[in-house]
Amino acid sequence: MKIQQDVREQIAKAIEPLDTQERRQRYLDGNFDRAYAVSDLDKRYRWDLFWTVRPHLAVSLHGLKDTHIDTVLRKIVAPLERKPLDQVKAEIEAELGIVNEPCKGCGRDDLPLHVDYKCPECHS
Repeated sequence: MKIQQDVREQIAKAIEPLDTQERRQRYLDGNFDRAYAVSDLDKRYRWDLFWTVRPHLAVSLHGLKDTHIDTVLRKIVAPLERKPLDQVKAEIEAELGIVNEPCKGCGRDDLPLHVDYKCPECHS
C-alpha cells in the first residue's frame, strides 16, 4: 500500500521543525535514550522524529507497513552527517597528545608502533 501524497506532506510538515542541527548533533554524540543499543543511527533518528510527531498527525496510518513509512521518512529526513574516520582519528590523537613519529629504520610515519614499540613494517 502506497502512502498518499497528502499524508507524506503532513508528516514532512510535522517533522521539519524538529529536525534541527542541535538534535542531529545530540544523536551523533550518542546523547539519547538507549544509544548503546542502536545499530542504524539514521533509522533510529528518523523514527524517533516520526514517533514524536505521530500523536499530532490528523491522518490514519492504518494498514501501512513499517517499510512504507520508512521509505517516506528516508525521503523527508536527510542522513546524519558523520565526520570522516581519518578526521575523527586525528582529533582523538590530537586530544590525547598522540604523535606518530617516523620509524628510525624505514622512515614511515603512517603506521603506529606495535605493542612492543617496533615498526610493523621493518621491525626496527
